[in-house]
Amino acid sequence: MGRGINYAPYWHNVARLIGYVSDDANSIPLLLDYFKRDEGGDVSLLVGKIWSLAFIGKIGGEQADEILKNAVTEDGAIEIASNWINQELWPEKNWDKSEVIEYIRNAAMIGLVFTRKSDNLGIVKNIYEDEFNRVLKTKKATRLCAYTIDSMAANDFIAEHSMEDYLNLGGAEEIRSLTPYIMKYSPPPPQD
Repeated sequence: MGRGINYAPYWHNVARLIGYVSDDANSIPLLLDYFKRDEGGDVSLLVGKIWSLAFIGKIGGEQADEILKNAVTEDGAIEIASNWINQELWPEKNWDKSEVIEYIRNAAMIGLVFTRKSDNLGIVKNIYEDEFNRVLKTKKATRLCAYTIDSMAANDFIAEHSMEDYLNLGGAEEIRSLTPYIMKYSPPPPQD
């Protein structure tokens, strides 16, 4: 992907296209470079940047596994985003650094799901169980727990349908299609 500033508004689209169509491990360094690149304070397209991690998982392979297994941890997420994570992030969402780090972990979890490898799915399941138990114990929902629920739901949906069906979900159809899977993994409402 070119670094020219004139192309900056399109980098997220190029990354998504590469992620959707490529099965070539040589595409991984392109997506990783895009993810790591400092945009000079322009974080308006941060979602596309972060979701390039999920597409690295879809491409798959040993390099993808290594990147995602690192990025799914808090320290790994900070490390992989070290070129830009200390900037003011997502002011329109009022998200701070910790919330963006959780979102990076979310994309890495989805990437691990996309690999379809049982050991990678096991990592996601362990994070889910830890977060689920933390929510039950504290009776306070967390954004990271919600992300783990989304990852478990994505895994089940892909297992029952296909990766292509999952990637084609959008809008109301996505909500309708994933709700049964999300409910399966959601903690029960707190009892007063």
